[in-house]
Amino acid sequence: MGVALLVGLAMVFDTFITRPKEKELAALKGQVQESNEKLTALTTSMMGLQTVRKRVEEKRRAKELFAGKIFDVKQIDLLLEQIGKESQRKQIDLMQLTINYSPSDSSGGDKAKAPAGSFQRITMDVELLAAYGTIGSYLDGLQLLPIFQEMEKVDISLKEGAVGKLQVSTQQSLYLSGPLPRKEPGKVNVKETQPVS
Repeated sequence: MGVALLVGLAMVFDTFITRPKEKELAALKGQVQESNEKLTALTTSMMGLQTVRKRVEEKRRAKELFAGKIFDVKQIDLLLEQIGKESQRKQIDLMQLTINYSPSDSSGGDKAKAPAGSFQRITMDVELLAAYGTIGSYLDGLQLLPIFQEMEKVDISLKEGAVGKLQVSTQQSLYLSGPLPRKEPGKVNVKETQPVS
């Protein structure tokens, strides 16, 4: 009889205590598995957010770079005015100034216009005579102008017969915006863009 009682107690213990705990353990394992899957998905999406964050930061830097810049032919006027001011203030002698308009695929004129909505590259070759101490501030003044320019070349050399002055040759590229395309009256100039991935 004692053995039957012991077997009965073992069955009751197994039925009411061990099996429910196994069910709870299985449910907890399922929840842990589900949580791990969610965590993996979140980690993957966070990596994607880091990429987006980098792109947004690059766009913000580009926007700051372009803020306050002049896009049209006024750039040439500003550059020529700066060269004139610096020449007078620092006793710089302008020897030669050449403006080269880049050729356009669409028209064959000598001053070809950029296609609507695009940029046109204009190169300016400048040769001048300047004292050594004025060259750096002259070039800094040009770089500080609110224009889209790129200093392609700077060449400094001695000039025979020019006492106390050096010959400075620069080549700069200016990027001018072409006119925006015209639409029919009453329609807004909207350019559709493809999402970047």
